[in-house]
Amino acid sequence: MARTLIALVMLLIAAPGSAQEDLKSGNAMLPHCKRALSYIPPASGAEVPLALCMGAVMGIASTADRLPPEARFCPPPSVTPDQLVRVVVQYLEAHPARLHENFFQLAYQAMHAAWPCN
Repeated sequence: MARTLIALVMLLIAAPGSAQEDLKSGNAMLPHCKRALSYIPPASGAEVPLALCMGAVMGIASTADRLPPEARFCPPPSVTPDQLVRVVVQYLEAHPARLHENFFQLAYQAMHAAWPCN
């Protein structure tokens, strides 16, 4: 099961991004991640992207210690889902020129930058 999850996350991270709002780019996911943080009930049909943001961020974080040593990041054991998403949102907002890139790659890079392993 763990190997399957790792393989799935790595495939998502490696998936090519596009400039379209197809829920793969930072542009498409940033508003949904912000909504997840503020607990604003989504408009009809927007539940899936909101859940995708939370699920993707938590899924990537859950593989942190299973990645190859050079790719690992080390969030504190007490990190909350809300904190994980806040780190990703902050990273996306700090790098607006990269929002067209793959959301999963950006989320990974945000957590890797926030919590490098020593």
